[in-house]
Amino acid sequence: MAAAPGSKTTQLAALMNNQGVLVANEFAASRVKVLHANIERCGVRNAALSNYDARVFGGWLPEQFDAILLDAPCSGEGTVRKDPDAMKNWSLDSTAEIAATQKDLIESAFHALKVGGTLVYSTCALSRRKSKRGRASS
Repeated sequence: MAAAPGSKTTQLAALMNNQGVLVANEFAASRVKVLHANIERCGVRNAALSNYDARVFGGWLPEQFDAILLDAPCSGEGTVRKDPDAMKNWSLDSTAEIAATQKDLIESAFHALKVGGTLVYSTCALSRRKSKRGRASS
């Protein structure tokens, strides 16, 4: 659902022995080019690349995927210790927006997943602040 730059995509393709269909979606058009380059470089032949906001998959493709890996975008808080400039872009509002996006993405992934399928969710977000919708997220 957020596939660039492609290391997890290429690992999944290898685990699948380049068989079946692997949908690698990336929302940021500028990052799709890097994703495509890495997939080509690694000889992946079973990947279909898409460039959508992954929040649409649950509605567009309900119960269609056997497995979904969602490495959700994060607030970047973990980079503050090594990148002092990261604090210039950080705010409580941006943290709440990221939390809301993460919630939307996991809900979309859940709806796109077949009954009995596997959903792997990860994020590097550190904040336990609530999203703007008032629900706790981390």
